[in-house]
Amino acid sequence: MENFAERLIVFRLRKGCKSQSSFAREIKVKPQNVSSWENGTMPDRENLQKIKDRYPDVNIDWIVSKKGDMLLKEVPPSVSNEELSKALDVANKERDYWKSKFMEEIENKFKK
Repeated sequence: MENFAERLIVFRLRKGCKSQSSFAREIKVKPQNVSSWENGTMPDRENLQKIKDRYPDVNIDWIVSKKGDMLLKEVPPSVSNEELSKALDVANKERDYWKSKFMEEIENKFKK
């Protein structure tokens, strides 16, 4: 589980949502959003908060950047915007890294 999308899928399945649609219903978003996230697009803060609101035991840091465990030992009352912002910054750096690797690979294929 090296990237955000894989961790989100694992979390979704662990919570008993076998489909993207069922997960979308649980967190009150469109199924297209979940599909996009599971294909590597990072959700915005509002949508991360929806996940957190529905599943207060989730460790957003784990989903976003693989820090800590999937589930929290104790559920904090809420996640601050600062914590979400930090997690998003890490995730965006991870996304940018993999995007650049992908582009390098594509460029190398066309050079041949």
